[in-house]
Order: sequence, then C-alpha cells, then structure tokens
Amino acid sequence: MLDLGPPTRSCGVTRNQDKPWTLDELVVIKREVESVGLTRKAIETFDPSHWYDILLDGLTKHAQMESLKRTIHTVGGAGIPSTSYNFNIAKVWGWTRGQFRHS
Repeated sequence: MLDLGPPTRSCGVTRNQDKPWTLDELVVIKREVESVGLTRKAIETFDPSHWYDILLDGLTKHAQMESLKRTIHTVGGAGIPSTSYNFNIAKVWGWTRGQFRHS
C-alpha cells in the first residue's frame, strides 16, 4: 500500500513557505526556456504554500495576498506577461485514511 503520510499533509512537502519567487530566479527560468527556442508567456499557478490561507480563509490570508501581489509584480518585471492560478481544493484540503462504506 502506498504511504501518503499523515492526513495533515495534503500535497506533499514544500520548502518554499515564506520564500516567494525572486526576480533573479524568474529571469534565470525565462532565459533557460528561451535558450532552447521557446518563449515563456505565462506562469501557471503558485506554490500552494504561498496562498493556502487565501483559499481557506485562514489567519495569514491578508499577508499572503500582499505577498502574491508582489510576486505578480515580480513576474512582470521578469518580462513574463501573464500569470494564472489553478484553484484545486483537492491540493489544499486534507484527506482521511479509513475504511468507508459506499452506498
């Protein structure tokens, strides 16, 4: 049986909490993409650790919103014209292990 860890871990471990993307990181990624003849037009979604309280109306939602605003500004500064997000409650919601009956 696959061990998914404790039910408080919904989407795996991240090391990015309180570490929003920097301009330098985004410029490096954009250059790497362009070095193989592609164009980086967008960034799809954000690290769940950067906005889980926004999604769940948690205590740090206002601070996370301010951080996301700065991140979007930084993405634009790197010359990446678009960002979007993928709202997926399955990745921010917990799960429970157990035996359940199906009706």
